[in-house]
Amino acid sequence: MLRGFLMHPIVLTVFFTWVAAGVLKYLSASFKKGSGKVSLFNELFTTGGMPSGHSASVSSLTAAVFFLEGVSVLFLACLVFSLIVIRDSFGVRWSVGEQAKILNKLAKHDHVQDKVRVVLGHTLSQAFAGIILGVVVAVVVHLLV
Repeated sequence: MLRGFLMHPIVLTVFFTWVAAGVLKYLSASFKKGSGKVSLFNELFTTGGMPSGHSASVSSLTAAVFFLEGVSVLFLACLVFSLIVIRDSFGVRWSVGEQAKILNKLAKHDHVQDKVRVVLGHTLSQAFAGIILGVVVAVVVHLLV
């Protein structure tokens, strides 16, 4: 039963997409910051970066459901869920992260010790790259499984 669950095309698609997004984020961050300054483990579990792991994961989920069921209630639910997550990743979370940076600058200027945690969101291009990655991985898994 567990093996059947783990080998299900939707589970495989989302897992491989999450790993691929993390590896690409690691490579992108290593190129930007220099190798040795970035951890693959951290890139798998942190927010922000290229591509958006959130956008990639929900896009792959939606595409995998579409490949298995076509246009169905579940597909439409996944699509709505994906749109909400993607919009949040480059809209709300990005804005909150920018505001936190400004608050921290103001706090430093006023000699305030406590810092606001900066939660990194995504740019539109990072979210779009995540969508492309998610759909591509879903297509590959669909063709191979």
